[in-house]
Amino acid sequence: MFLREDVVAYMLYFNRTHHQQHTLIVENTHGFLTGSLLLQHGGFGSITHIHVGKHPNIHLLHHFNASPELLHVLRYTQLSKLHTNLRAHSLLLCTMHDP
Repeated sequence: MFLREDVVAYMLYFNRTHHQQHTLIVENTHGFLTGSLLLQHGGFGSITHIHVGKHPNIHLLHHFNASPELLHVLRYTQLSKLHTNLRAHSLLLCTMHDP
């Protein structure tokens, strides 16, 4: 993973997220961007990290030394579970709106 500091700053500046927002993130930087967003949120709002495998690949997140107050906004969900839930909600909405 080769991310320069200015690229990370650019990504955080232009993502337009801030505290008290609900953020959904899919990343492949081993938790680096998730940790950066976590610090940017400051313990407010929520961050949902979506991962492909059985367990989230966020081993760099532990190097941020985030306090429990910051970590309580972080949630994890598997992409396949999210897809199943979205498909179920879409079917429910379609059946509700059919004449």
